[in-house]
Amino acid sequence: VLEPDVSIYSEIIGVLVGLGRWTLVMDTFTRMKRQGIQPNLACYNCMMRAYAESNNAERAVELLQDMRQSAVKPNMTSYELACKACGRKHGEKTLSVLSFMKVADVVPSAVCYRRAIRAMGQHTMWEKGV
Repeated sequence: VLEPDVSIYSEIIGVLVGLGRWTLVMDTFTRMKRQGIQPNLACYNCMMRAYAESNNAERAVELLQDMRQSAVKPNMTSYELACKACGRKHGEKTLSVLSFMKVADVVPSAVCYRRAIRAMGQHTMWEKGV
C-alpha cells in the first residue's frame, strides 16, 4: 500500500481548494501533520489559498506564524495570499502580515501594498496605510 507523502497531500489539498471544500481542506492538512508529514511550501501555499478564498484572516495569520517556526519560510505568494485573506475587513491583520514581512526582511510587493491600503481605507485607518 502506497503511503501518502507531502506531494500527494499537496495535490489533494490543491484539488479540495479548487472545489471550495474548506472543511475537508483543513481536515486533510491536520491529518497530514498528525501523521508526522511536514508541509512543504506548495502545501502551505495551498492552505493559504484556502484561507484567502474563504476570507479567513485569523487562520491565514496563524499559518504565517506556523511557517515562520518551521523549516519552510513564506514566499511572496504566501504573503500576498495572506493579505488577500485579510481582505477589506481585517485592517489590523493586514498590518500583522506586513509586520511579518518586515521582520523577515522581505519587501512587500505592489499587490501586498494595494491590499493593505484598501484594508486600511475600509477601517478609517488610512493614515497607517499611507
